[in-house]
Amino acid sequence: MLNRYQNIKLEVNLVLINLLIVIIFPYNFANLDDYNFQYPTLFSLIVFFIITSFLCIIFANIIKKIFFKVSVNENYLYYFIKFILLWIFLTGIFFPVTGDHDPFLNLSLSISKKYEIIIKFFLIIVLFYFFEKKEIGKLFYTFINIYIIINLMLILSKVDFKDDNLFDHKINKFGNNNLIVLSFDGITGYKMLNELKLNDDLKNILKDFIFYTDVTTAWPATNGSINAEINGSLLDTNSNLFYDNILNDKKLDVSVYSYYANKLLNKQNGVPKGGYQKYSNSFNLNKFIQTYFIGSIGRWGTPISVTFFEPIFHYSIYKNFINLISFENENENKLNPFKFINTIIYTDLYEYDLIFNDLVYDESLNDTVRMYHFSFSHWPVLVNENCDEVRNMEADSFEHENIVLKCVSKKIIKFLESIKKEKIYENSMIVIKSDHGKPNYVQKSWSTNFTDIFKKKKFEKYHKEYPHNLKINNSFYWGYARYKPFIMVKDKNTNKKEIKISEKQVFLHDLSATYCNFFYEEDDCVKYKRNNLVKDLSLFQNYYYDIYLPKNEKSFTNIDDFTYYKISNLDSFLDFLKSKGLI
Repeated sequence: MLNRYQNIKLEVNLVLINLLIVIIFPYNFANLDDYNFQYPTLFSLIVFFIITSFLCIIFANIIKKIFFKVSVNENYLYYFIKFILLWIFLTGIFFPVTGDHDPFLNLSLSISKKYEIIIKFFLIIVLFYFFEKKEIGKLFYTFINIYIIINLMLILSKVDFKDDNLFDHKINKFGNNNLIVLSFDGITGYKMLNELKLNDDLKNILKDFIFYTDVTTAWPATNGSINAEINGSLLDTNSNLFYDNILNDKKLDVSVYSYYANKLLNKQNGVPKGGYQKYSNSFNLNKFIQTYFIGSIGRWGTPISVTFFEPIFHYSIYKNFINLISFENENENKLNPFKFINTIIYTDLYEYDLIFNDLVYDESLNDTVRMYHFSFSHWPVLVNENCDEVRNMEADSFEHENIVLKCVSKKIIKFLESIKKEKIYENSMIVIKSDHGKPNYVQKSWSTNFTDIFKKKKFEKYHKEYPHNLKINNSFYWGYARYKPFIMVKDKNTNKKEIKISEKQVFLHDLSATYCNFFYEEDDCVKYKRNNLVKDLSLFQNYYYDIYLPKNEKSFTNIDDFTYYKISNLDSFLDFLKSKGLI
């Protein structure tokens, strides 16, 4: 039987656990992205915290009554809650069971990571036992309380109490000499080529471009792909050289959107998704929960917790709850936060039109860099050819991507038509690209009701034709097609009769030199040692490129899941894989 002190401590510990989960950890991760702490969102989370704390206490008291009826010692519950507090605190801060706050990167655990979790679990049990037997335990729990108080003070100090939280950006402004990059997430190169062949409108408006059909990336995910694109090699993010690139050139007028913003040293030049204009609190709250709340759960709850919570976003009960604690009328929202089932992915679909409907030509601007990365083409691709949401949960398929590419094509056409009207087209080098292709397998169906959460996910093979259907080292996710994005590039003041199709193998790394050479002489860009993609193709030199390939069937996105290789641009990627015995 719990004494009065233990009863109070049990409830206090439940509140502390909830405070860490709902507010402290998510805001800590948001701080990594220089998140703009808005008071309406924080207030909504506080309301969420109060509700969930109340429910936790009620649930704990129900459990105590059950224990009493079945003659189970209530002390077990008391010590269990104390252990959970210790586990969440230690794993959430010092010893994460997943290594990244991005939930997409936490959906798979390597064998070594599973062993690591087991080891951490037993070490924390030993530590917990030690704390319960020694006076130092009281000091440590006091430390937890101090940590929470300090963090709450820090969060409050960063809260923006101004009504106007618009970003001061130039992402829609262009001048007399522009580098413009449009990057679309997860479009396979050969699929884009097929769309080009079938779409006369797209082909005509791209007449001044070179389409590279044989493009290879360094890494099968966006983080490494863009790293190699802007740096010429896949650099360590802790390296001083990591920020020595075109995005951080103080001589240039730089403004970037979405994922490129994550690669900026000067965050003021970056516009994150959802940062182009001010949105309703329900939208901001929904985005915060999907991005930072769920991501932080992966730190202490393993990927299993992430995959459990993700389908909840699809249901009306979640929508209604967000609207309730946002204290807003949904009809007043500038952007309905539930127009798409996944706000993280589809925010930029909405903002694409906002940006390119509001283009500004400013003749006082020179040497501008404008880079955009859009993820609405990323898996799951749940839009139709008109870029409207598709509620068919089996829409994300090989066949459906042909429809999605029509949406992407319309967006490309819209963009090019817009800049031609504003006379920006002639003054710009334009690069249109993807970062990587689609994975080997995609989820066959998505949750349509709450019980689907507990069902085993079904996958289907995505690519059907050789060599796109080949696995690399038997990897479940990453195959030949995943490493084959596309690039289309047009130089400034170019006027051609038709688009040029090049079968010469190039790498995303080559874009680093292409960007640099647009503003500077070749001698100033030798550090990249890459080919300029708008240069005469006959002048291309032989370079070696770094590439990371999966070690085995379980490889996902951790660096230790990959083996480092160097490949020449004169060597076919397919032949290279064969020579290494990887396919």
